[in-house]
Amino acid sequence: MKRVTVRIDQVASIDSLVAATERASRGRRTKPGVYEFLRDLLVELDRLQAELFAETYRPAPMRQFEIRDPKPRRICAPTFRDRVVHHALMAPIGPMLEREMVDGVCACRRGFGTRAAIAQCRRQLARGAWYGKCDIRSYFASVPHQNLLDLVARRIKPGPVMRLLENIVRSHEDSPGRGLPIGALTSQWLANYYLVPLDRFLLEECGVSGYVRYMDDFVFWGRDRETICCCCRELPIFLRDALRLELKRPPEVNRSRHGVTLCGFRVHTGFVRLARSRKARFQAKVRQREWEYRSGKIGRAELQRLMDSALAILGTCDTAAWRRGWRATRNGLGWEADV
Repeated sequence: MKRVTVRIDQVASIDSLVAATERASRGRRTKPGVYEFLRDLLVELDRLQAELFAETYRPAPMRQFEIRDPKPRRICAPTFRDRVVHHALMAPIGPMLEREMVDGVCACRRGFGTRAAIAQCRRQLARGAWYGKCDIRSYFASVPHQNLLDLVARRIKPGPVMRLLENIVRSHEDSPGRGLPIGALTSQWLANYYLVPLDRFLLEECGVSGYVRYMDDFVFWGRDRETICCCCRELPIFLRDALRLELKRPPEVNRSRHGVTLCGFRVHTGFVRLARSRKARFQAKVRQREWEYRSGKIGRAELQRLMDSALAILGTCDTAAWRRGWRATRNGLGWEADV
């Protein structure tokens, strides 16, 4: 595999840092940390550029908090200054990493996403008679730093940019030598890229007929049950030996005509519906927003904005019958929801 050189000026030039600042500040300009950085933009960028060229830049401690969506997750929010560096770094590196990804990889890629994953899943359900579905145990917290850096080093030559990337990767640990922080741009790219060997293993060595992956959740198809079961027997060994990861649970093996759950949706060849867990989360979110409106915490305009965000997910699937059951009880609360 041919390696390429990424120069530090591709990351640390003023033009690159200004463009990174613009991307990192979209929708966040009024937040205190962002406003303070933008207020003294030239001074901040000059200081940041000097640190990057001198290789004295060090990431600041991240703000950490817990969410439950739907399971408990620890989110690590980098400072805005670090976000600028992440955007500047991934601008030249990201396209190089993406060129190795197969079309079935749908997470964190321009032009892909949840809708693309569902569309590809529907096509594969119509083509393959059997499928296997897997996900990886505590994926972000389990990624080994050295293995990840060795994999990236196969694409990028040693130099200041690789040392900067290593500095960022090693600044966070969930356990000794492992873990990527959920909430950082670099983590999205690197976590997506780390499973490229898995994609190649299934498509080239196991010979599956179809494949869709959304971060660490992946589904693969075959002509018969034996093909899928053979892949499922080899998968844990490959993950352990090549990537130092393990599956969360035994793979799910089923006929394609029964449908598959992916990204919170129950996907069939002819229709897509919300999974039960996704319905429960949607209902809980609606009740929370209505309580906030009734108690005066938010106004009508804010309720409408929040509900538009919650309702956007319904446009991805066939929920007409389920939505009709909500219409009678959800109107008259100050928001115009076509549910």
